[in-house]
Amino acid sequence: MKGGDFVVCPACQTRNKKTWEFCVRCGESLEGAAAEQKAAAAGGEAQASWSDEFSWRGVVGTLLLLALGVAGFVYIRHANVESPPPTAGIFAAATTPSSLPKPPPQAEPQGPGAAQYLKGRQLLREGKAKEAAAFLAQAVAADGSSALFHSLYGEALTGAGEAEQALGEYRQAADLEPDRYRLQLAKALNLMGRVDEALAEYEALAGAAPENAALALAVGNLCYRAGKFDKALPFLQQAAKANPRDMVLQQELGYAVERSGNAQKAIEIYSGILAQAPEAAVTRTQLATVLEKQGKSDEAAALLREGIQQNPSAPGLRAGLAGVLERKGRSREAAAEYREAARLAEGTPEAEALARRADALEQKAGGGQ
Repeated sequence: MKGGDFVVCPACQTRNKKTWEFCVRCGESLEGAAAEQKAAAAGGEAQASWSDEFSWRGVVGTLLLLALGVAGFVYIRHANVESPPPTAGIFAAATTPSSLPKPPPQAEPQGPGAAQYLKGRQLLREGKAKEAAAFLAQAVAADGSSALFHSLYGEALTGAGEAEQALGEYRQAADLEPDRYRLQLAKALNLMGRVDEALAEYEALAGAAPENAALALAVGNLCYRAGKFDKALPFLQQAAKANPRDMVLQQELGYAVERSGNAQKAIEIYSGILAQAPEAAVTRTQLATVLEKQGKSDEAAALLREGIQQNPSAPGLRAGLAGVLERKGRSREAAAEYREAARLAEGTPEAEALARRADALEQKAGGGQ
C-alpha cells in the first residue's frame, strides 16, 4: 500500500487498512492514529534514517511480505537490530492472533449522571469526542464512584487529544473495578509509550490468570516490541504451547529465543516452522541469518536458493541471497540477485533501492569478478 493508504498501529507498528478500527496484529484501537500520523508526516517527524544496515535489512523484510501478496501488513520492527523480527502476515495464510477476553456487558446505568452518560456515549459513537467529553465530565461529577463513567470519559478525552487527563480517568476506573478496567489502563499506557508501566499492569493481569494464553500473548508481545526478549520468552512459550498451529506466534518465539542468545534453539524452532510451512519466507531468511552468523554461509545460501526454487517470483528471498553473496565477497553474483529482486519488485520504492545496490556492486566488481 502507498503511504496514505494505511494506518500504522501506534502500539506494534503494523500497517492496517484505513477502514479498520483495531490493529490486525495486536488488537489495539486505531482511533485517531491516522490523524496523528498525518500531522507527524507534515512536520517531518517520521523521516527515516537510511543507514546501510537499516536500508538493506529493511528492504529485504519489506519485500518478503510483498512477495507473498500481503503488502497491507508490511513494516519492520526494531530497525536498528541486525535483522528484522517477524511481522503479521508473513505467511501465505497468516493466522489471526487471539483476542483478549472482554468483560461481561453491564446494565444501563441508573441514578445520578445516567442521563449525561448516555448522551455522552451517543456523541462519542458519532465521533464527537469533545462534545461527548463535556457530558461525561458531568456524569463523573454526579457519580464519581462509577467506573463505567470514568472509563468512557477517558475514551472521550483520548479522542479529544487529552491523553494525560484520559489516563487519569482510566486509572480511576481500574482502581474502582480492576477486573474489568485494568486491561484498558494497560492498553492506554502502552499507546502512550509508557511501556514499563503498561507491562506492570499486564503482568499483574497475567499473574491473576496464569492459564490465560491470550494474556500471556499480550504480555509476551509487549516485551517483544520493547526489545525485552528474555522477559518475553516465558510468556511467548506459554502462548505458543496453547497455540501450536499459530506459525506467526512460533516465529516470534523463535526470534525472541534467537535474540536471547540461544541460536541452536532458534534454529530448531525456525526449522520446525519451515517443515510445516516451507513458504514462510521470513522464517527462511531468519534461519539463514542465524546460520550465516555461525559461519555457515554456504548453508544459508543453499537454504535461500531452495526457497527461490519453490517461489522464484519472491524478491525478498533473492535480496536475502544477494546479501549473503555480498558478504562473501561475490559482488558480481550478488549484483545479479539484487537486479533480479529489483525486477520482481518493480513499481515499489524498494525496487529502486535494490537497483542502486546492484549498480554499486557492479561498479565495485569492475568486470573483474
